[in-house]
Amino acid sequence: MCKHYGVLFRENGIDYVLNNTPTKKNNVKGNVIIETYPEFIKGRTLLSKNFLDITIPQIKEYAYKNMYKKWDSVDYNCETLKNEIITDNSGNTIMTRIIGIGIVGLILLNL
Repeated sequence: MCKHYGVLFRENGIDYVLNNTPTKKNNVKGNVIIETYPEFIKGRTLLSKNFLDITIPQIKEYAYKNMYKKWDSVDYNCETLKNEIITDNSGNTIMTRIIGIGIVGLILLNL
């Protein structure tokens, strides 16, 4: 099971999700997309919802500035997008921590 993060917002009575996914492309071939909540949740189960102090214009500005970015399992995934929009910093993603643990494990095995 894999978690997929997104930023949920409501505009004109419709719920949308800003997210970054390798399976979909926007109109400039990047992977940062805004889709309706039903499209986003299809085949998934909502695990949690947290409320953020962020405005819809900030969400749209982030999407516009990052629309050319392509999904990358380490450097730019859905968790990176979430961290950037919440804190204005990409932070460490789960994948980065796993790779770091794996490298430390390999170094220890070679000692």
